[in-house]
Amino acid sequence: MARILAIDDDEAITDLLSRVLVRDGHVVEVVNDPAPVLGLDLSRYDLVLCDVMMPQMDGFELVGRIRCLVDAPILFLTAKDAVEDRVAGLTAGGDDYVTKPFSLEEVVARLRALLRRSGASEEKPASLLEGGDLRM
Repeated sequence: MARILAIDDDEAITDLLSRVLVRDGHVVEVVNDPAPVLGLDLSRYDLVLCDVMMPQMDGFELVGRIRCLVDAPILFLTAKDAVEDRVAGLTAGGDDYVTKPFSLEEVVARLRALLRRSGASEEKPASLLEGGDLRM
C-alpha cells in the first residue's frame, strides 16, 4: 500500500484514477487545483501523479517548485506528447511520463515499477519504531 497524491484539474480523471488505485490497495489524496499543493506536507506521499496543463500553474512549474520538498517519484499524466514536453517534464523533476489518453493498466504498471524502485512498495512492519541507529 502506498500513499499517492493525484494532481489534475479534471475531476473525471482524478475520480477514475482514485477508484482504480484504491482498488489496487493504495491510499489516494486528490487535488484538483495545483496551488494548495505548495502548502501540503509532501513527505507523507510515496508517489505523486501530476497533470501538466492546469490553470494558474502548469505541472512543470509545480513539480519544479516541489521537487526539493518531495523525495517520492513523480509520474506526469498529460496530453502533451511532444518530445520537447517529455524532456521538459523529466528535466523539471519527473521520474516518468505517460500521455493521455492512457491505458489504466499501463499507469498502474508504471506506478508499481516506480514504487518498487523507490522502496515504497516494500511491506513495512506496522509497529516499527526508529530513532537514530535504534530500530524496534
